[in-house]
Amino acid sequence: MIASDNLRPLCALSAKVLAMLLIAETLCLYPPLLAPAQQLQAKNNRPEKIELRSPDVTVPMQLARNKPVVEVMINGKGPFKLFLDTGAAATVLNKDLADELQLPVVGTIHIGDPANPQAITANQVQVEQLSLGGAVFSKFKAVSWDRAALYPSGGPRGVLGMPLFADLLLTLNYPQGKVDIRRGELPSANGNDILTYKLSKGGTFRIPVSVAGINIDADLDTGASGGLGLPKKYIEQLPLAANPVEIGRGRTVNGEFSVFGAKLNGVVKIGGHSFENPDIEFNEYLPGVVLGYRFLRHFVITIDQKNQRARLIEAPSKES
Repeated sequence: MIASDNLRPLCALSAKVLAMLLIAETLCLYPPLLAPAQQLQAKNNRPEKIELRSPDVTVPMQLARNKPVVEVMINGKGPFKLFLDTGAAATVLNKDLADELQLPVVGTIHIGDPANPQAITANQVQVEQLSLGGAVFSKFKAVSWDRAALYPSGGPRGVLGMPLFADLLLTLNYPQGKVDIRRGELPSANGNDILTYKLSKGGTFRIPVSVAGINIDADLDTGASGGLGLPKKYIEQLPLAANPVEIGRGRTVNGEFSVFGAKLNGVVKIGGHSFENPDIEFNEYLPGVVLGYRFLRHFVITIDQKNQRARLIEAPSKES
């Protein structure tokens, strides 16, 4: 229920935003600064072998809760639907799926979110083979834990993390509803459609964003179903059309928090792309800035992890 004194500020927000329940599966692997032996262990999240059965592998991409979803085969069984999350530093499988596949447990690891990075102890399980269309990833470790609290109504049974694609070009084509995988590298960054990203301690890709003239590094996070999410400290720094009001609840692997929304009096710039007076969100929980679905849906996004570059190209939708 919304108090009557909040009704006027709410009119500044779109109905779509008011209806939104922001659920972000932010996954970080910690400790973030690894000793040499731990670094070697972390590399096991990458596959030992990758086979592309054609130079360009293309698979359909669906959306669930505004997050990309693809179908995979694991150890010859499936298909299983998994989220494809650029904010995930490891591949994650629901515990019930890992049990169903009888994946051997080979260790444990602490996971959490940036606010509480070691809150959950999860199993590491060995995956012999995962196929995403004609892309086959062999012998890597995944994280397994009970994710039912995140999605009590069910849904995809895990998350494909970015270490799988560390040696590939991964393209998420939101307008056309597909994912492309191939070998190669992006051209040098130009500040327009190709940006250099920073790798955070938690393994997320932080690209430069300008919000009403304030330069910020934001996580490029396909696992965030909102738009541009900022810590509450930015409320006092940004020009807003009205005071932010609560529009929903956010959830990470580790906790829940209130999400507040307001319309920006200004422009959000992502490289050479501009969004004038967009709706943005604020939260009191996560310390970082997140760029999610409501902005990313306009783009064909290619990630080049070898060179820490991201390309964002606006494209017409498949309905156009």
